[in-house]
Amino acid sequence: MIMTKEDAEITDIVEMIRNGPIGHRRMYEQEINFDAGHTPSPTEWKIVKKEVQLRSGGAKPDIDVTLMIWDVAGQKTLGNVKQAYYRGSEGAMIVCDITRRETLLSTIDWIKTLMQVTGEIPVVLLANKCDLMDKALFGEKEMSEVSKKLNAPFMMTSAKDGRNVGEAFQSISESMVEGMS
Repeated sequence: MIMTKEDAEITDIVEMIRNGPIGHRRMYEQEINFDAGHTPSPTEWKIVKKEVQLRSGGAKPDIDVTLMIWDVAGQKTLGNVKQAYYRGSEGAMIVCDITRRETLLSTIDWIKTLMQVTGEIPVVLLANKCDLMDKALFGEKEMSEVSKKLNAPFMMTSAKDGRNVGEAFQSISESMVEGMS
């Protein structure tokens, strides 16, 4: 159920689009709370729930956002299947791997395909594996260029050490709530 901003509790569907293995399992492990002692199977990673609390410090009402995250692999061979996953999405986190340049080059195509299905929705670009800058094939300069082309903010993240992962979920949540205004 989708609720209005005034309800102070919102449930949104967010796409996490990626080009193959980019460290997303660790990103989930950093941010998604599973039952103690439970190790999710690979199929359980496809749709996960993430609670995000947007606290305003009293200036506005606090908002609890429930993100239903659909993990959509970006391989081109999925064609129409991935488009079915995009329907109803209200935001997207596009994840690339700084140690694999082709993942950056794919982001523009993924977003174009996404927007053809959803229309304009908030997007946050994530350059994952910033803990491996010594092996990086691109960095903040290239991310900034793509970010400007797509009119979407970007963050350098590390699923391994948790750098900016929580902030990425906060950012997409804030963007979606702002879009409801």
